[in-house]
Amino acid sequence: MPSLTTTPPLIGDPLLRRLYQYWDHERGNHPMPTRDSVDPIKMRYILGHLALIDVIPGHKGFRIRLHGTELVSRLGADFTGKTLNELPLADLRKHTLKWFADVVERRAPIHEHVDEVVDGFVRNFDVLVLPYSTHKTAVDLMLVAVRCRAPRPGRIAGIETPVNA
Repeated sequence: MPSLTTTPPLIGDPLLRRLYQYWDHERGNHPMPTRDSVDPIKMRYILGHLALIDVIPGHKGFRIRLHGTELVSRLGADFTGKTLNELPLADLRKHTLKWFADVVERRAPIHEHVDEVVDGFVRNFDVLVLPYSTHKTAVDLMLVAVRCRAPRPGRIAGIETPVNA
């Protein structure tokens, strides 16, 4: 899982790349921007693909403050107001907990491609997790963007396949 703090990320999805560039501009010379710099107007091009995640103090987990409409549609449920532990999809919860814990610990964003079976379904998406902080120190809010896409050629559900299959 690549950290995105030392070099510009190789983000193929243009909306995720644009979101990262906005986040990078907002943070300036700090590890992350402040949470009050989250401006939905400046992110309207990707709002339905976003989730806002509160970090519960004392390493007590994560709460989904906002679950975007496209994410609700893809998962078939709105998890706004729920903790991550309440997410009924075990594989997705496991991935998400790892991403969130990594971002909190390193105070750095991550970007990952997922091409595998997750909770019994073939999932193909890119995820970008961006940290925010009240005081530009500890992560207390994360902005998560998920963009679904077609499987990569030659790779479906984590299994190598012939390109013409």
